[in-house]
Order: sequence, then structure tokens, then C-alpha cells
Amino acid sequence: MQRLESRWRRLNELLLDNMSKVNLSSKSKQVYSELSALQEVVKVYEKWVLSEGPVADEFMELSRQLEHCRVSFCKPL
Repeated sequence: MQRLESRWRRLNELLLDNMSKVNLSSKSKQVYSELSALQEVVKVYEKWVLSEGPVADEFMELSRQLEHCRVSFCKPL
């Protein structure tokens, strides 16, 4: 009977360990998926920033660039 109990306990430990590994794997997959999505967003904004060119020296041109930034950040990607 003790041997059976011992095997049962060991089986439960193994199952708990496997469940823990599966949960960790699932969470890791979720984190990497979110990281990938964020990297894509950064790439889009980086392209957009580079396409804007250098910051203007004149007030009117700088105002236009700032307004363009406001409009671009308010709309969805």
C-alpha cells in the first residue's frame, strides 16, 4: 500500500511539474507574440519619422511638422 501511495504522489508531482512547464511555455509564447507586434509598430513609426526629414528651422514649417505629427499619432496604424 505504501508503495502505491508513493507512486501516486510521484505521479501527481510529475503532473504538476508538467502543468507548470506548459503554463510557462504558453506565457512565453504570449510575451514573444506581443513583443513581435510592438516591434512592428516601432518599425512603422520609425519609417514615418524618417520620412518626415529633419526638424525645420522656420516657425511656420515647424508648426506644419508638429501638426502633421499630431494628426499622424491620432489615427490608427
